[in-house]
Amino acid sequence: GAGTVTLAENVVAGSALFENDTTAYIINDSGGGETLTINDSIIFRGNADATVNAVIAGSGSLTLGDENDGISDGANLTLTGANTFTGGVNITEGQLRITHSSALGTGAVSITDDGANSNREPSLELDAAGLVVMNDITITNDGFFKRIRYDISGSGTTSELAGTLTLEETLDRLVGIQAGSG
Repeated sequence: GAGTVTLAENVVAGSALFENDTTAYIINDSGGGETLTINDSIIFRGNADATVNAVIAGSGSLTLGDENDGISDGANLTLTGANTFTGGVNITEGQLRITHSSALGTGAVSITDDGANSNREPSLELDAAGLVVMNDITITNDGFFKRIRYDISGSGTTSELAGTLTLEETLDRLVGIQAGSG
């Protein structure tokens, strides 16, 4: 089953590493609005899915994946909070799913893959209708398929990428933007 970590009070750290290959886990606040403040970096890697329901704050960055070390990390990370961290997001492997317009904090987002054969295709997934994501997003490097997916269903439902979308692929590689349910 899934493990749950509940923040009983505000947590402040320079860096944090969440690495797990076997058991899905959830990070919650206790209902009092507790935050996880990161002033350098927070890294999620491994194959176990994670959900962060607590707010992530601070000047640090968030990375999903192993920064292309050649070891496969295929986890799904779901961010549900109105996050305020400013250091940006780097998606190198796995699927980063968001259900809140501010889930990515306020910094730039990079979706990148160096092309190592064992790396999983990085993707950003907007998993709720009505999201307006203000972050600038850059898709870069000469790796394999990278994707932005809108999971919207029903008539009249939309989500929007309102920041600048930059493609910096130098080879003939696939970049996908997919809309629809599932």
